[in-house]
Amino acid sequence: IVACCFFIGTLFAQNTANPFELRTSGSDSAVNKSKTIVTTEQQIDHTNPFEIIHVPANYALRDTLLVKKPIPITSKKVKNQNFLFVSISLLLLFLTILVVMNRGLLANIYRAIFSDTYLKVVYRFQNSGHTLSYGLFYLFFFLNAGLFLTLLLKQFKFNYFASDITLFFVCVGGIALTYFIKHSVLRIIGLIFPVQKEISYYSFTIIAFNIFLGIALLPINSLISFSSDQVANLCLYLGVIFFLLLYCIRQLRGMFLAANYLTFQKFHFFIYLCTIEIAPILILTKIIYSNSGNSL
Repeated sequence: IVACCFFIGTLFAQNTANPFELRTSGSDSAVNKSKTIVTTEQQIDHTNPFEIIHVPANYALRDTLLVKKPIPITSKKVKNQNFLFVSISLLLLFLTILVVMNRGLLANIYRAIFSDTYLKVVYRFQNSGHTLSYGLFYLFFFLNAGLFLTLLLKQFKFNYFASDITLFFVCVGGIALTYFIKHSVLRIIGLIFPVQKEISYYSFTIIAFNIFLGIALLPINSLISFSSDQVANLCLYLGVIFFLLLYCIRQLRGMFLAANYLTFQKFHFFIYLCTIEIAPILILTKIIYSNSGNSL
C-alpha cells in the first residue's frame, strides 16, 4: 500500500508546475517559434492548390505602418505673411476713411469710366473744390499699385532688395515718380502749345482711371497674399490683364480727345506717344527682366 501511494504521488508531482523550474528566455521562445514555422512549412503540401498557409501576424509591424506621421505644413508665403497682413489691413482702413469722407466720389468715378460725357461732368465738378479727395484717392492708387508690383516682382524672383518692406516703398516711389513726371510733362506741353484745356482734361482722365484701378487692385492683392500658389498666380495674371485693358481704354479716350489735332499734327502726336506713353512701360519691363536674370 505504501509503495502504491508513493508511485501515485510521483506521477502527480511530474504533472504539476514546479515553482523552482527556470523559464525559457525570449530568444529561446523565438527560436522555438522559428522551429515551429519551419516544421509547419515542411508539413505544407505545395502540390495542393487548395492548401491554406497560416502566416503568423506581425502585430508590431502592423502598428508601425498604421501610425500616420504628421505632415509639416510649409508655405512659400510664411515669411511675408506679417508684412502682407499689415499692408492689406492698413489699405482697407485707408479706403474706409476715404469712403466716409466722400461717399459719392466712387460712384462718379465708376460711371465716368464707361461714359466720356459723364467724365466731363465729373471733371467740372472736381474743379469746383474736391481736389483733396481726389488727391487722397490717387495716393491710395499708388499704395495699391506698389503692393501689386511688389508681389509681381517677387513672382519673377526679383531679389535685389533684402527686405520686402524696402521693395514695397521703392515700388510705390517709382510709380509715384513716374506719374509725377508724366503729369508735369503734360502740364508743360499745355503751357507751350495751345492745348491747355485738352491736356488738363486728359490729365484728369488718367487720374480717374488710376483711382478706379487702385480700388480694383485691393481684392486682387488680398487674394494674391492669402491664397494658394495656383490662385495667386492666376490673380497676378488677371491683374496684369486688367491693367492693360484699362490702359488701352484710356489711350482710346485720349485719341478721341486729340482727334482734332491728329489731322495736322501727326508727327508731334507720334513723338508724344512714344516718349510719354510707350517708353516708360518698356523701360520698366526691361528693368524687371534684367534684375530677374532674364534677357530682353
